[in-house]
Amino acid sequence: MTPLTPKNLWLALGLAATALVAGSLILTAWFDLHPCHLCIFQRLLFIKLAVLGLLAFFLSSIRQKLAGALTLLLSGVGLGVVTYQSCLQVQPACSISCVGGEPGLI
Repeated sequence: MTPLTPKNLWLALGLAATALVAGSLILTAWFDLHPCHLCIFQRLLFIKLAVLGLLAFFLSSIRQKLAGALTLLLSGVGLGVVTYQSCLQVQPACSISCVGGEPGLI
């Protein structure tokens, strides 16, 4: 059994975030889903977490601390977005919703 080192944890974070993004893209195409703007923003946050995790795996321990701080910041932003989106989904259907409209430039 391999020891649980910070490098292994960074690799696990990077691979898990990559798998989640790949799974969401596959399910979006498979079920012909149209994600809202908040869903796309959450997906972008997971992509950034994947990049940070894989970069920290290859970096020195001093730079891993910076990556850890950025990871905490991104995780906090993601928690705020998912809380806001969950609050929107609890609202009645005729009121405000997070359903995406026609795709724009973004």
